[in-house]
Amino acid sequence: MKKGAAIAAFLFLLGATQPAIARTSPKPSLDSVGSKVYCLCGGCDTTLNDCPHLPSQCGNRAEETALILKDVREGKSQAAILQDMARSYGIRVLAAPPAQGFNLAAWVLPGFALLVGLVIVILLVRRFRRRPPGGDQGTDAIDARVMAAVEEEMSRVAPLKD
Repeated sequence: MKKGAAIAAFLFLLGATQPAIARTSPKPSLDSVGSKVYCLCGGCDTTLNDCPHLPSQCGNRAEETALILKDVREGKSQAAILQDMARSYGIRVLAAPPAQGFNLAAWVLPGFALLVGLVIVILLVRRFRRRPPGGDQGTDAIDARVMAAVEEEMSRVAPLKD
């Protein structure tokens, strides 16, 4: 029963880490596509919509914007525009890597790492909650012979102090 629950939890986490199916709007816009691609200027690591540079300071922003607007005017879908961007600038332009090939690891590994960490925590908690064997006796039990020897030694030493 526990194995089935573990498998179900794993499949749930695996499904939760997969990218959500993108709902493409009937007409993509510069704003909708610009939030899914990075600005490739050397000074920022943000999406095209959030680039803090002025258009006159950022040549890549103007090029990327022109390509997106050209594709929007041609009536291409958002997925087709993103493919054109990746073809022109490489995969690095996409804000979210496609869930295929090696890039699939970016979607699967966080869920897998979370699951492994959860298993480790559960195992550690179980280990520390276990009582040692023979826990009723404890480690404080002293042999009667040792106790008698200690008392005898103390009785010999005690009179010397007075």
